[in-house]
Amino acid sequence: MKEKRKTARIFAGLLLFLLAGLWMLPASAETRKPDTAYSTELYEVNVTLSEQNVYHVEETIQVDFHTARHGLYRYIPYEGEVETVGPEGEPVYRRYRAKISNIQVEGWPCSVSWENGNAVLRIGEEDSTVRGEQTYRISFDFDAGEDGVDSMDQIYLNLIPQGWQTGISKARFSLTLPKEVPAEAFSFTQGGFGSTGETDFRITQEGRVWTGESSGWLPPFEGLTVRAVVEEGYFQNERVPGLFLRPLAWALLILLPAGMLFLYLKIGRDPRIIPVMTVSPPAGMTSAEAGVVIDGMASQKDLLSLIVYWASKGLLMIQEEGSDLILTRRSSLPGTAPVYERTLFDGLFQNGEQVKLSELKGTFYHRLALALQLLSRHFSHRKGNALYTKGSLGGSWAAFAAGLACAGVGLLLGGWLAVASAGILIVGAVGLILLVPAYVGLMGLTFSWHKKSRAFRIAALAGCLLAGLGGTGTAAFLLWRDTGAWGIPLLGIAGAVVCGVLCCVMPRRTEQCAQWMGELLGLREFILYAEKERLEQLAEENPESFYEILPFAYVLDVSDVWCRRLEELAVEPPDWYQTSYGTRGYFNYLVFRSCMNQMSQTLAVPPPETKGSSGRFGSSSGGGFSGGGFSGGGGGSW
Repeated sequence: MKEKRKTARIFAGLLLFLLAGLWMLPASAETRKPDTAYSTELYEVNVTLSEQNVYHVEETIQVDFHTARHGLYRYIPYEGEVETVGPEGEPVYRRYRAKISNIQVEGWPCSVSWENGNAVLRIGEEDSTVRGEQTYRISFDFDAGEDGVDSMDQIYLNLIPQGWQTGISKARFSLTLPKEVPAEAFSFTQGGFGSTGETDFRITQEGRVWTGESSGWLPPFEGLTVRAVVEEGYFQNERVPGLFLRPLAWALLILLPAGMLFLYLKIGRDPRIIPVMTVSPPAGMTSAEAGVVIDGMASQKDLLSLIVYWASKGLLMIQEEGSDLILTRRSSLPGTAPVYERTLFDGLFQNGEQVKLSELKGTFYHRLALALQLLSRHFSHRKGNALYTKGSLGGSWAAFAAGLACAGVGLLLGGWLAVASAGILIVGAVGLILLVPAYVGLMGLTFSWHKKSRAFRIAALAGCLLAGLGGTGTAAFLLWRDTGAWGIPLLGIAGAVVCGVLCCVMPRRTEQCAQWMGELLGLREFILYAEKERLEQLAEENPESFYEILPFAYVLDVSDVWCRRLEELAVEPPDWYQTSYGTRGYFNYLVFRSCMNQMSQTLAVPPPETKGSSGRFGSSSGGGFSGGGFSGGGGGSW
């Protein structure tokens, strides 16, 4: 049943993804059916191109409405994809975002909206209609801006739009250039979007002015595109998106990592930790406290280790009863026991001297959660036993924020400066989102570094890099592929990596914590690497010490090694663990693991939710193609 539900969820997700993709199709793709409500007698376009790469466009459209209509609509793309030329003359497609301004319609009311990367002109009135022959004169400025290509400039314009919904009886154009361009640099293509066919327009050139007129009827959805690749520098002083933001972005991407590095050198470097091999934990430290010291955070595992810790101290007994465990109090905690320890111990035996583990299932969870909070608060600056300096913890969060800021500036602002497109921003946002779990995972790995195996460290590091660099790197690659922008995104990722590393190493251990760490790491080395002769000597002198070390081995993640050493030495089973028959049982790693798993699966289980609960815890000019240039678009009647 679970597999079926999982499969259903996968298919539902794919369906939603498909529907979202269909919803995001361009609006122009929805209206590819010819409009028979009117015919177009004349479509005339006069374009004047400035040295700043701004096209001033004037359109005269003469139509004949066969049925009553409100007027025309005209959509003009201001963002999309345009063809450029790569270093070896190959076609390269780049995203662009132009600026459309000074939109005017002579003699008709017009509303302008901006939808799906188009300026949409709605010409006419909602409460009136027209019939017969009508003339519409539209003008606007199309600022193509700096193309970001250093090897060339280009003139690339859809003179007659490929999205016009009727045939055109006569189409003509004029194009006035700021400077003369050789005729051989120009190419004209006619047809639907993507067509590379030649044109049957009659085209002439006189100095800087090109004119043309269709030789016959132009079918619906067919247009005319002009392209000329010219030398770099043909255009001067083009609009550069975010001209004043670029220096700010570069400054932020350099200063933020540099500032975090300075902060680390000032307040983040750990005192030297020297492991001292020992057979005992730090004096006065419980196994739960050792678990917090070794990885900087309190966990349920740390608290559950106390049950074996108390048993080794003679405070309670663990007894098997079938598949259940019985805990029996043998003595009370000393008066100096910390509050988290008393909270947990008194909670176990609040109803008597003996308790079955199964009786605590679903009822002990809140007591465990309270003890967990108290354990976290046990190490505090107020008590003078803090694990990390307060300033370095703040610096770690500052580096975390600086890393996200670097990635945000690189992917979001960098993409916006290259092409201010919603799609580019979505790509950058996905890369930024994937960086957050990578940071969190890297921080968790840093804190638990000393108690993890080499294989785990490698796997965890690989996972963090895959999530972080994979997400941001993919976003940066897509951004470069679509826009050609690479400087700011690349520097942003580098800054995010530097800040991410500094975020993890910034927390500075206190001198006391460094001393505790040396003793705990020494104990861990003893468990892992002590020679057999040394262990045999310890077993002869104090066999009970093996079981006193056991809860510490558990929080240091080496209990499997320690239990197997007990088996090899055939150490006498502990007197605090009894079988179902009331005698000392065979005690090995499997027994210990089963015991701890049973405690975890019972004491840490939250109570079931009741009904009604509302929440949970917790360089060639090229031919180009029709429709591949700037402006263009289409329109129809409404």
